[in-house]
Parts: sequence; C-alpha cells; structure tokens
Amino acid sequence: MQEYAVSQVLHWFRRFDDYQALKLASRWQPLPEYRADEFTVGIMGAGVLGAKVAESLQPWGFPLRVWSRSRKSWPQVQSFAGQAELGEFLQGTRVLINLLPNTAETAGIINQTLLAQLPDESYVLNLARGVHVVEEDLLAALNSGKLKGAMLDVFSREPLPQESPLWAHPRVAMTPMWRQ
Repeated sequence: MQEYAVSQVLHWFRRFDDYQALKLASRWQPLPEYRADEFTVGIMGAGVLGAKVAESLQPWGFPLRVWSRSRKSWPQVQSFAGQAELGEFLQGTRVLINLLPNTAETAGIINQTLLAQLPDESYVLNLARGVHVVEEDLLAALNSGKLKGAMLDVFSREPLPQESPLWAHPRVAMTPMWRQ
C-alpha cells in the first residue's frame, strides 16, 4: 500500500501527466518544477496504513499532515483531529490520500463540500473504499479545474460500469483494486 501511495505522489510531483500531455501534442516545453517543501500531502485515516504511508513519504521532504478522529503524535507529521479541524487540514493539502475506514460517518466524505476546501489544482488518491467518494462531485471538481488529477483504486460500483465517465476522463487514473 505505501509503495502505491509513494509512487503516485511522486508521479504527480514530477508532473508526469503534464509531460505526457505535452508529448501527445508534440510540444517540447520544460515545465517549472514543484518544490517538495510546498507539495503538502494530507492523509485521511491514521490507522496502520496511514502510519506506514506517512513514514514512507517522510524521506522525500514533503510536508505531511494527517486527519483522523483523534490527534496523533507522529514525528514530522502535523496532526488534525475531528470534524472541527477538517477544513484546516484540507486548506493546506495539495495531495489528499484517503485511507479512512468504511463507516457511516465516512460514507460520501469526499464530496463537493470537502473538495471545495482543497487548494486549486490538488490531487486525490483513494485507496480506501469506493463509498467514500461521491463520483459526480469528483468529476465536477476535475472538470472545473479545481482538481488536477485523481487516482482511484476503488469505486462505488465494482466492476466499474462501462458507461461510467471515469473511464474516459483524461485526468483520472485507475487500478481496479489491485490488492485482491
């Protein structure tokens, strides 16, 4: 799990999607590099998986933050707890990694309201459960430019129906639950 998260964060950090788009347009155009110390990664869910992902990301120099029900005390990770601190957590998060458990409180948590609180051109990586993401809201955020990209490993319906607009969206990458 942590390798998956790290590889995707590095993919976005190094702007591989932007370079692929330039390649397809036959355009040679170096892009400004992102600075690691300005590429904040926020992890929703501070269980065993969240801890492993945070630990694996630390050597890369990204500011790390975690949000969960209760405050955590992890080295070099800023902790946010509870609904009252969710907005503050989101406002500074460039890459949002979802590792929340599937509960009544977390169903539909990645919705229009949550996505609107992220900085412009943020990224979403869902490695938890498909029911966490309101797919229509995610697509709207991608189409408006609010989100720059999304990587989805799980979906509200699996297998993902062929008519889903997620298949054709240029800024959505998918792996159909690779952990089976």
